[in-house]
Amino acid sequence: MAHPTLRAALVALALAPLAAATAGCAVEEEFVTADGSGADSDDDLDSSADELKNEVVAAGDKLKTTTGVNFRTEARVASETLIRVLNANTQVTATGKAPVNGFYQVTFNGTTGYVHGGYLARIGTAAAPSGDVVFSGTINWEGSWNFLVNCSSYSRAAGHVTFACNGNPTRNFVDNGYWVAVSGSWSRSWCGDTVSVCKGSKCVDATIIDDSVNGQGKPWEGSTKLIEALGGKPYWNNICPGDAGSVSAGNVTGVTIRMK
Repeated sequence: MAHPTLRAALVALALAPLAAATAGCAVEEEFVTADGSGADSDDDLDSSADELKNEVVAAGDKLKTTTGVNFRTEARVASETLIRVLNANTQVTATGKAPVNGFYQVTFNGTTGYVHGGYLARIGTAAAPSGDVVFSGTINWEGSWNFLVNCSSYSRAAGHVTFACNGNPTRNFVDNGYWVAVSGSWSRSWCGDTVSVCKGSKCVDATIIDDSVNGQGKPWEGSTKLIEALGGKPYWNNICPGDAGSVSAGNVTGVTIRMK
């Protein structure tokens, strides 16, 4: 039988290569606890968080961190990509780029970087805010960029989408932004104001960008992403103008709109 001291030395020697290999394969955590230590790996996200799940977030949308999380230079987990740790409830602004590997590109204090969507939530999407109700009922889909360019007389004449509050919006904003067109007592002083559009417990902040072509007393209209976010399925077929078979459809019922 080997001497106890010799046996211990042999065991340590045998385990040394395994320990070295393991040390180089540690998984870096994205979630950061209050004391700065990691808690969960990037592959084990907190399922209780109101997380973004590869959905499109428009440029300028305000998001918040749901817990302490790493802010990175690239959309990947690596020590060399870490910029800093953002505290819980830190507000960041989306750049509008599609998520990469679950990471969203955002800006914070003038710096552009990436935060994992598992720890980001939209601001104002939980419960309805306290504010004056300006509309209750059905919101219609106003149209995508392609639909409006072909079918809106104003946009067709301009050669691009044009709104009452913005004569030359970007295509990304038209298709991926959250905006509404006011129906009823339209006032240009409302241009750029934010409203909370809610169906049940689901609320989305939207910008007033236009007056509705539906006219006085008819439903408000909303963007493609707004209608989709509230459960609608907008679509259109055929090409305007002068095509009697052209169809623009999609709406959401039971909606309440409040001023922010």
